[in-house]
Amino acid sequence: MLPNSVSFLDAMANVTTLEVLNNLVFSADKLTVGINEAALHSAVASDVPAGDFAAAKPNLVAEPTAPLGEKLQLTEARHGSIPRYYVECTQDNAIPWDIQRGMYAGQPVAQVYTLASSHAPMFSMPQTVADILDDIAAKEAVRNAIEAASEEWKTAFNAGSAAGAAAVYEPDAIMVVKPFGTFKGRAAIQGFWANIIAQGLTNVRYAGTKVEILDRQSGVLSADWQMNKAAGTITKELWVLQNDGRALLREDFFEAYP
Repeated sequence: MLPNSVSFLDAMANVTTLEVLNNLVFSADKLTVGINEAALHSAVASDVPAGDFAAAKPNLVAEPTAPLGEKLQLTEARHGSIPRYYVECTQDNAIPWDIQRGMYAGQPVAQVYTLASSHAPMFSMPQTVADILDDIAAKEAVRNAIEAASEEWKTAFNAGSAAGAAAVYEPDAIMVVKPFGTFKGRAAIQGFWANIIAQGLTNVRYAGTKVEILDRQSGVLSADWQMNKAAGTITKELWVLQNDGRALLREDFFEAYP
């Protein structure tokens, strides 16, 4: 997971003792590169039993050399908009652990999973890898539900529906609004939004939205917000996944600027 304007060779430039790098085999035309067959098992899959490695070995073929030196061109709008997770392998002889950590330190990730494995955990601990992918999928389902519910709230508010806006809160939700006070329960929250709508406020929109996934059931949204006649900051929206797959607000903390 390389940052913008960096190639794989750039990232590995200061590595001199790595088993993979010391056993590279280039084709005669230098267009492809592989790993010395005698060192292949140890270099990429040292923790994989010999029999399993023999079965997987035909899939480990030479790679084109050109992409290894290609500097990536990444943008925050495209690459940066994709939630990232990282599985680091502490016994990796192909990409050293410190290089792995440097990669994800330079690009914030939602979560890091640490495995005491070689470069090939999909062979040495397949169930663990499957469990990690399942966990990521569950957390991204939470993110999708939060984003959908947030859009549902904005649509209801902009349509002038206080009931629709309140419907995205849990029945016993709490809303703390600076400087207006604390509102407990869906009925009180609906009353607050009805009053705001009656004052002619509309056209709510968010900027700098961030969603932090806490676990497989919940996440926190924060953002700056602006309406036609007001603006402020959402410091904490705690969204919780319901049995039907929808996300509802349990806690809502925001403030309006004077």
